[in-house]
Amino acid sequence: MAIMTPTTHTAALEAPFGMLNPFALRFIDLLNAVNEHIWAECALDRADTADPNYPTRLKQANDASLLVYDLLAELTGRSVTAAREVPLRRMALVIATLFREGTSSAFRRYAEHRNDFSQFLAVPGNGPIESRIRHMLAAADKRISRMALLTLYRQDGVDHHAKVEAVTLAA
Repeated sequence: MAIMTPTTHTAALEAPFGMLNPFALRFIDLLNAVNEHIWAECALDRADTADPNYPTRLKQANDASLLVYDLLAELTGRSVTAAREVPLRRMALVIATLFREGTSSAFRRYAEHRNDFSQFLAVPGNGPIESRIRHMLAAADKRISRMALLTLYRQDGVDHHAKVEAVTLAA
């Protein structure tokens, strides 16, 4: 008696990272840098200015921000070579705008118009590379949501790091 075994995958396959082009690989670097930025800002939020480790945490937060800025400058300045890269570049532009504005109103506008952006972030095709890119875009959206929760971005018009550095220098 034969046992029927399905041979089709029950979920979409994603391309291994080695199959991604340089733009997509740098976008992954951006996702990791944004994650580091979020972690460093959370650590800074938990620290008291009197804490002896506070200057170290402040430096880590500033360094993480600078890395994100560098990667955003690189990605937004780079041209794309394939249609499936266009949504990644557009998401990099969205992140750059949110990061540059750094205000709660910018994150609110993003949240309000998130569904409107979906047509501009649609990835053409249904292969494993396209599936991986969709996953990367979803990861970017989650990071934006996490960034919006940070103290740094819950205000309008206040430069958190400049204020903190002024307090540190005055002490």
